[in-house]
Amino acid sequence: MHPYTSGMIRRLAIVASMFVAAAAQATPRLLIVHAASLHDAASSWSTYRTATGWSVTSHEVGAGATTSSVRDAIRAWYLDAPDADASTDAVLLLGDAGAGGIPTFHFPNTDPVMIGGHDHEYATDQPYQIVHDGRAAAMVALGRVPARTVAEAEGLLARIRQAEEAPVLGEWRRRITYVAGEGGFGAYDTLLETLFIAMLDRYIDEDWDIDVTYASAASVYCPPPSDLTSTVVARYEQGGLLFNYIGHGHPRGLGSMQVGSRARRLLEARDLGAIDTVAGTPTLALLTCCSTGYYDLPDGTPSFAESLLFHPHGPISVIAGSRITHPYANAVFQKDITHALLDETIVTVGALDRAATRSLLTTDADDAFIDSIALPIALAGRWQSSLTDLRRSHARLYNLLGDPATRLSRPHPGGVRLSRSGDVVRGTTDGIDTGEVVLTVESSRRSCAAPDRLRPDLPGLEARATLNYPIIRQRRFIERRVPIVDGRFEWTPDVPLPGAAAFVKAYAIGVDRAGLATDAVGHLDLGGRAGKDPSGD
Repeated sequence: MHPYTSGMIRRLAIVASMFVAAAAQATPRLLIVHAASLHDAASSWSTYRTATGWSVTSHEVGAGATTSSVRDAIRAWYLDAPDADASTDAVLLLGDAGAGGIPTFHFPNTDPVMIGGHDHEYATDQPYQIVHDGRAAAMVALGRVPARTVAEAEGLLARIRQAEEAPVLGEWRRRITYVAGEGGFGAYDTLLETLFIAMLDRYIDEDWDIDVTYASAASVYCPPPSDLTSTVVARYEQGGLLFNYIGHGHPRGLGSMQVGSRARRLLEARDLGAIDTVAGTPTLALLTCCSTGYYDLPDGTPSFAESLLFHPHGPISVIAGSRITHPYANAVFQKDITHALLDETIVTVGALDRAATRSLLTTDADDAFIDSIALPIALAGRWQSSLTDLRRSHARLYNLLGDPATRLSRPHPGGVRLSRSGDVVRGTTDGIDTGEVVLTVESSRRSCAAPDRLRPDLPGLEARATLNYPIIRQRRFIERRVPIVDGRFEWTPDVPLPGAAAFVKAYAIGVDRAGLATDAVGHLDLGGRAGKDPSGD
């Protein structure tokens, strides 16, 4: 643990955040709808959320509860305070969707491409968010903690408290980790890759670190097939602001990679025991794939998303699809989640999920760009559902598993301002009076620090991936740590900057004048040094 996260600083940060929140807006409201068997866990949750500034109401669901009765209770609570700020209201469903839990809604799936086996319906909690008939957009933020026991629920609550009260500060907090599986969708693959690259370029500023793993033999980002599962575990364990999987999935795990006649799995529920420690508990895992969020499995077993959520080192929130999903809508939703995640005005996981879900129901300039790529493919493939219908269904298909009141904790983007005069790099930090800054000189995202060492033509996937995968992931030419004094720092490189260097990036960590721990990120564009994409993609 970094020395700036000492016990005293943690306590000061908690107290200060409570006062800041109280001064900035009216008290946010939280309704905890809980199964009778989880009464004690609901009480613990209520106590904690009250201490963090929420006005908490509890509603116990008894035997024989229906979706209508639960929805009526939520609407009555919502309408009980007509002057409340709806943008801060949240509902936590505490309990699984099985017998004795909290019932969920089911809707028919009318698109034949998205019907698996004999399952012609999909599960969703989204109607609980709609508090007025005739409206499609979610009003209140909502998440389900699908706990089956008090111990399971309180285990997750303990990890949420740890993440909110004593966040482990470090460079891991600026990392966004992407793990992708083979598409095998034909023309969809081109769509997915185009949208993914566009999203990285358009939405994710160079302030943030991007880590990509792509389990495809054609990609330079492919890890050795013999180490595929352990690589996915390692990518998760390195920590990050977001862990995002893209590809195929099923109720008990992620997809697989076909290597010759053998299918190598990426990660399944049975593999989660290999996860040991992480740099810091990820706030959010986004699984943009089919069925990993199947939280109403008929036999009562937990889905992959649930198993990940309740793992001792799992993320404290998971957003996943409850049934088969569509590549087009997945790409749009992934874009909307990423946009909301990096929006500092969105402060809770529930608000993030609500913003992304609502975005699926509208079309902006970025959506028009995506649709211009998707529409010709849809027409050629004679898709059974329109693009609009796919968006609407996925607003329901994707559900938040976790506490919607969970605070998003991230470094302050742009909080480090850099300038360069000759060889000297200077900087100032917003809100960090004393500490240190990690400065890295890096290549562009579409290159790496040693592109000449890559061998994309090396025969044999195992040998090729063993050589190329660690090289393509390394973007740093230089790394230095520099002290921050009175909110300023200065660095003179002891070696010339490489000609392929594209950016100087900064991660600052320290304390402000009130003694509170904080961190921030920033970057300096060196201009004209981006280089080419060594992968050929």
